[in-house]
Amino acid sequence: MSVNTLESSNATQSKGPDFRRVGENLYRLNTSGGYYALLKRGGKQFRRSLKTTDKELAKRRLGELREKVGRLSTDKGVRNISFAELAARWLDIQKAKLKESSATRNEGCVKALAPFFKGVAFKNITRMQCENWVTKRGQKISASSYKQEWRILIAIFKYAISLGIVLDNVAEDALPTRTISSKQVVIPTQEQTPKNSQD
Repeated sequence: MSVNTLESSNATQSKGPDFRRVGENLYRLNTSGGYYALLKRGGKQFRRSLKTTDKELAKRRLGELREKVGRLSTDKGVRNISFAELAARWLDIQKAKLKESSATRNEGCVKALAPFFKGVAFKNITRMQCENWVTKRGQKISASSYKQEWRILIAIFKYAISLGIVLDNVAEDALPTRTISSKQVVIPTQEQTPKNSQD
């Protein structure tokens, strides 16, 4: 199915931001000169800043966004899948190519992540929910555990993108990385090294 052009009169009404239509799916915010894309797919409206005031660059970015929106699934069963359901499906796929110990570790990570997205359709997961994991759990676990759960959440989002559930990987944009510090090896000095006793 193709992406429909959004012909909403609300986009150019005086109420709210002052947008002016300058092309198909392309709008310009009069107050800043920034360009925005307005698209519609499967009954849902997508408005995205194209992060530029250059019209030609805006057109290129609009084309890229149109392709991404066009790949979104219109299957309600897919679009309304929950985090728990999608994560379970992702885990099953991973089991086919992982050692049992690695698969078990992934399951533990998903179990730790799940409470932060309970009862939410995956498509509705926000950056703030991902940040809640950082502030409420990420700060309390080791850097190694943080990295594992961080990696799993990003991977599940990438899987969701491939299925046409979401446009962007908000987890990758929202979650900071943490460095795993290696323990420094302290070499004892000659004075600190015990001498072997002689008979």
